[in-house]
Amino acid sequence: MVRIIFIRGAPAVGKTTATRQIIKTLKTKHNLDCAYICEDNFRKQMQFKYRSEDLAAHRNSFELVKAVILKLMELDDYDLIFVEGLFRYKEIMERYSKFISENNFDSLVFQFELDLEEMKKRDSELRNGKSKKDIEEVKKDIDSYTPDNAIIIKTNKAVDDIVKEVIGRI
Repeated sequence: MVRIIFIRGAPAVGKTTATRQIIKTLKTKHNLDCAYICEDNFRKQMQFKYRSEDLAAHRNSFELVKAVILKLMELDDYDLIFVEGLFRYKEIMERYSKFISENNFDSLVFQFELDLEEMKKRDSELRNGKSKKDIEEVKKDIDSYTPDNAIIIKTNKAVDDIVKEVIGRI
């Protein structure tokens, strides 16, 4: 049975970089079939009428991601499906939890965390300040709710170390 892996965290904590490396390592060294869904694509690049903090955009992206997970499973067999994104609001995490439960999926939630100043530095250096104006607000929202089952991953270390830590938990 497939396992759904959620990678959650504020902008510039290393979610995308680490997730891509995790999947590559799982495929090449562990021979696992993985799929990758970037929740940001559904929330930001498909729904231009919303602002990033609009709960409606997050609700809509949940529905889209849910449909993609179900369709992926219909089309092929996967060992792991990674869903990476902010998952900023408690309500959205609860919706994912209910979806996982209703479908009897196995899942893990990793919450990536990093000091605010380091996030701002990374955002400036690596992302051209893409999240500059709302990075503090998003971090505050994410930090206000951590799912009980979340595995906290501190990302103030080398990507290879993050990859080893996550794979060790999978």
